[in-house]
Amino acid sequence: MGIFGQFGKMVRLNKDPDQQQIARLFILAGSSTPKDAVLVAVAIEKFVSDHGWRGDEAKDRLAHALSLVRVQAPRAVYDNATEVWRSLVGLT
Repeated sequence: MGIFGQFGKMVRLNKDPDQQQIARLFILAGSSTPKDAVLVAVAIEKFVSDHGWRGDEAKDRLAHALSLVRVQAPRAVYDNATEVWRSLVGLT
């Protein structure tokens, strides 16, 4: 996909209410205690699964939602949310 295709995808995801919900869940996870963050991570996994997103699409959506957290939340929340994202995509 070329640069314009990526840009179009980003614009589409930015406007997607489901994408905004994933970002809100990441913000909740990043604002929570570690124990509660695990519960929110499970909710994120279920949300993604319920929408039928798998493989690269699921990873793209999770990464995009995390990028929304980066601009919408304080740095500490983003850092904690990043740890949740890492666990969801298998980087930890």
